[in-house]
Amino acid sequence: MLICPHCGAPLVREEHALRCRNGHSYDIARAGYCNLLQSSRPGEHTGDSREMVMARRHFLDRGYYAGLAEGLCAQVRRLAAGNSAVRLVDAGCGEGYYTRQLAQVLHEGGQLAGSVGIDISKSATQYAAKRDAFTQYVTGSVYHMPVADSCADIICSIFAPTPAEEFHRVLKPDGAVLCVVPGADHLWELKCAVYDTPY
Repeated sequence: MLICPHCGAPLVREEHALRCRNGHSYDIARAGYCNLLQSSRPGEHTGDSREMVMARRHFLDRGYYAGLAEGLCAQVRRLAAGNSAVRLVDAGCGEGYYTRQLAQVLHEGGQLAGSVGIDISKSATQYAAKRDAFTQYVTGSVYHMPVADSCADIICSIFAPTPAEEFHRVLKPDGAVLCVVPGADHLWELKCAVYDTPY
């Protein structure tokens, strides 16, 4: 499912790296994620910080969004019905809370052919990879996903950007996009506490 962000050739896993036929190579970190984000300079902070990722992980692990996760799993089961080889892409996967559960559902149903989680935050993909044996996590942009054309049966975008052209490129013709977007009052009390003029 993954392609080289430099030349677009398919990436193949060889020991501790992803390599393409043109000789480009990307190390897979000990935690299991791979950095395929080409636009950031070394040392530049991109996306959520380690502290932000840990705070979100701690919050989600307490079960506050378990109902949403269960609803998403039910939708994925419905969308995957009759498909024995489902390829899932979670665009903007964060620390992998939802990705892990969706991949697990497909694995348990014997339907998981591949699962990729993409996030611009290296800290997020690092934490996600440590907790999910069924998904390849990569640091990358959802606006330029290092994913092959027409390879995904399901693209998830959960509180993340939804670049329509890029989703259309990656999605199979009969695939589905599963989105969760915040309502108008999402986190309103927090916004009021933080901003002089909340919006």
